[in-house]
Amino acid sequence: MDPHIQGVMLVLCSACLLAVSMNIAKAVIPRLPLYLLLAARSFGALVLLVPLTIVLGRQESQSPSLFFLVAFALGGLVWPGLVNVLAYKALRVLPVNVNRPIFQTYPAVAFVLSIPLALGTFSFVKLAGVLLATAGASGFALFNRDASNPGKKLPRLAIAMVAISAVIQAVGHLIWRWVRTENIIPPCEMNMLQHIPALVFFGVLTFATWRLEPPERRAFSKKDLLLAAFSGMLLFGVGNTLYFVALKHLDPGPAGAVYSVNILLTAALARFTLKERWTRAQALSAALVLAGVALLSLHGDTRNAPRPGTPAPAPPAASASP
Repeated sequence: MDPHIQGVMLVLCSACLLAVSMNIAKAVIPRLPLYLLLAARSFGALVLLVPLTIVLGRQESQSPSLFFLVAFALGGLVWPGLVNVLAYKALRVLPVNVNRPIFQTYPAVAFVLSIPLALGTFSFVKLAGVLLATAGASGFALFNRDASNPGKKLPRLAIAMVAISAVIQAVGHLIWRWVRTENIIPPCEMNMLQHIPALVFFGVLTFATWRLEPPERRAFSKKDLLLAAFSGMLLFGVGNTLYFVALKHLDPGPAGAVYSVNILLTAALARFTLKERWTRAQALSAALVLAGVALLSLHGDTRNAPRPGTPAPAPPAASASP
């Protein structure tokens, strides 16, 4: 299979797992303290990632220095640590039709930043695909039927929190792309290294804010905690590992744009499980996402393609018979 198509398929699989994970998380978010929920999801991911990393080993990857491994692991305090805290905090005060469109700009930001950093290539087809998928994903959230109080004045701090999390997500894509193209760390180990400090970070926040949580959330059930851990295993454990594998074959911007199909998949599952309905505007937005994904799927990476007018390399000379 063509590496580009393989990368697109891996991202779509990751998006499917995110959709399933989000529908599971929706059921337990109201009943669990926020930081405990995030800690449980990182723990669920590590239950899968630690043994996988040990079994798979480094394979053909390099042997990075201890300093690099520690620095990369500390990045887990930013992603998934800080990004998730900002996103969930903002979601408490911002309606979905404001939160998601702002956050969903990260593929376009990653696409723009990747070109001068030589982590991606430019083409008008890629640009059109990224813009279509980003606009569609943002529009799908913007026309959310469940949005309430459309005339309400929105807190600027919450909007800034979402914008910061989108920029961090875009920068994270650039770092992951660089690590994967240079084959520095295997995907499983990348994922594991970032979730170990994230688990500690969420755990500390859980203990620090425990007394501030309402009594009904402190009286959570073990079933909810296990569901949260399982959703983390699906999303962070399996889904993100597949995504990191895909970043070896896809530029950061297009990868994020293809991944935005998770919004449609999440809504599609919610339509059947929670009986949520789509508006016509959302259906049009979904068509834009699918059009963008189709463009990006059909247009491979031109990084190693021969330039126009460049003669094809000559075949190797046949060796002389003894």
